[in-house]
Amino acid sequence: MNAPIAGYTGAFGLQFEDRDFLADGEEAFVPPGDRRAIAAFAYQERTYGDLEVELGGRIERVDYDSNNGPSRDFDV
Repeated sequence: MNAPIAGYTGAFGLQFEDRDFLADGEEAFVPPGDRRAIAAFAYQERTYGDLEVELGGRIERVDYDSNNGPSRDFDV
């Protein structure tokens, strides 16, 4: 949790991912590849008398590099 900012408390964070993907077996139809992702998020809340306000958001970037197919990039 962060120290109060304009009366709001909550959390800020980052998430990283770097992994190799391989579907194995007879019915594996997804090409192998490398997946890299980075995300930032925030969640804040504040109480105004009987009313509680909650705010949150997340932004993420995903890069998928296929070993034998098209590579894709996503912003979510």
